[in-house]
Amino acid sequence: HRNPDADSLGGALAFAAYCKYKKINYSLWCSTPVNPCYFFLTGMHTFSMTPPDKTDALCVFDAGDAQFAGISPLLEQYTHKPRIINIDHHISNQQFGDVNLIVPDMPSTTAVCFSIFKELHIPITIEIATVMLAGILADTDTFTNPASSATAFAIAGVLVSRGAPLFALRKKLEQTHTVSGMRIWGIALC
Repeated sequence: HRNPDADSLGGALAFAAYCKYKKINYSLWCSTPVNPCYFFLTGMHTFSMTPPDKTDALCVFDAGDAQFAGISPLLEQYTHKPRIINIDHHISNQQFGDVNLIVPDMPSTTAVCFSIFKELHIPITIEIATVMLAGILADTDTFTNPASSATAFAIAGVLVSRGAPLFALRKKLEQTHTVSGMRIWGIALC
């Protein structure tokens, strides 16, 4: 989606890693520039702001509607409408996809992705575990907000056991906070 966070990016990168492994053609596209603070995630350099000329399917991660996802103008350009796969964890999702995988009781979209991989017996490599854990850490504010459920901890435990570097990710994600954002938090907490 526009100005994606680690959860949205993590979902896309996990599926891209799987597509790469299975030799499925794919491209990573975002309608806005991707914040360079997330370039520590493997595969980030492959994101493009140029949409694919044609595609059979569009997988959208962590976006509540087609407009926010940035795909509305893109769909108008295509002569053949691609199948839209919408993966999210927000109850407010408008279910704009042909396939909607919306699980509101999950702590993050990457946690939904984890469940999909588990159900389909897709191997979770270190690369996939890392981007999924980044999404969970981002959406739980490193396990400090109400999304920090038993499910979040259980999935994180599996991802760490698969090689995701919990402490390194936490440190990198802390560095994604801007000075102005921290000032706002300071005002809100005082």
